Amino acid sequence: MSRRLDPGKRHLIIRTALQVFGAKGFSDTTIRDIASSAGIAAGTIYTYFTDKDELFRHSFEYAWDEFHAGMEHILESEPDVELSVTRIIDFGFDLLFDLYPLVRGMYTQANLQDLLSPHLERLSLVLEKHFSSRSSLQIFGIVDNPELQRFFLKLMTAGILSTVSQTPPEDVKPVIAEVKQNLLRGLQRGVRSDAAAGGCP
Repeated sequence: MSRRLDPGKRHLIIRTALQVFGAKGFSDTTIRDIASSAGIAAGTIYTYFTDKDELFRHSFEYAWDEFHAGMEHILESEPDVELSVTRIIDFGFDLLFDLYPLVRGMYTQANLQDLLSPHLERLSLVLEKHFSSRSSLQIFGIVDNPELQRFFLKLMTAGILSTVSQTPPEDVKPVIAEVKQNLLRGLQRGVRSDAAAGGCP
């Protein structure tokens, strides 16, 4: 009879793995490190995950799912387009600052495993769907070309993550603040509400 898995323990392992991967990086982290930090036996982790690679993937997915859930809550609860842009950026950069150790420790390995691309695609599609149903959204001066807008949005997001992942800890706060302000100015200029456009489709 197979052993019954405990969802709470699985969650504990994933959350602990996020912290350890973030602090030590993928290469320097062992299953024993994660087990020790979680206060469990190393063998317990193998009950839930086959190896370190699989645990890393699930930890990375968990962090992104948290971001997507928060972003989609903002989009559903904020009808004003410009305010929703501001709230999403505030939320995203606050989370980026909180998770800086994870970004610094996990970004390179996430790229090696091609874990980032699906989330950038999901992010760009959700934003496009939201804004296209409420306003005329112009990004980087691009009008009526959703595919090109998505491309630049994904490129911009990947660039932000790459920049932060390479920023020394002592510089991360001012760097994130500067990138955030530049992004806010750029995107807010690109959001043209229906009212500002004279109600035209």
